[in-house]
Amino acid sequence: MLASIMSRLSRLVKRDASVVKEIRFDPKANREAAVIILVVSLVTALATALYSGSFWGTLFARFVAGILLNWLLWSYAAVFVLNNFYGVDAEFWQMARLIGYANIPMILALAGIFGCLGSFFAGAGWILALVMAFFMIRDAFELSTERTIITIAVGWAVVLLLNIPLNLLFRTH
Repeated sequence: MLASIMSRLSRLVKRDASVVKEIRFDPKANREAAVIILVVSLVTALATALYSGSFWGTLFARFVAGILLNWLLWSYAAVFVLNNFYGVDAEFWQMARLIGYANIPMILALAGIFGCLGSFFAGAGWILALVMAFFMIRDAFELSTERTIITIAVGWAVVLLLNIPLNLLFRTH
């Protein structure tokens, strides 16, 4: 499985458009996307928990939020927009695979353990994940730039709005 993830990641970096549709239509990529999300969620949760007032509570909450909010909810919101506003035949697990792979840059959150400069890299991870999601969703569903931006923005806004109270609850950044 790791070899498949690395191969696909290499092809994504090279902007091989065929890999995006391959991920979209390959149900075996569900496990790959889940592994990516588990690793990314654990790394981001650890980086956040180190500077929180409650290490274990923050670690658990951010890990679960990484899976439920940053992956599954974002995927659902994107599918909802595509199906209901644009009439695109998008299925949940197709989107979840794409969003899972798009979250790979979030691994940069690991640099968050290094304070201020680390926060810069963590923020860059978010931006890169959004950019990667843009290209993957646009290419997979053959959308216009405007429709892709709206789809990603709605999903990201929903996730952000639900992350705000969680961050306040655990006093994370």
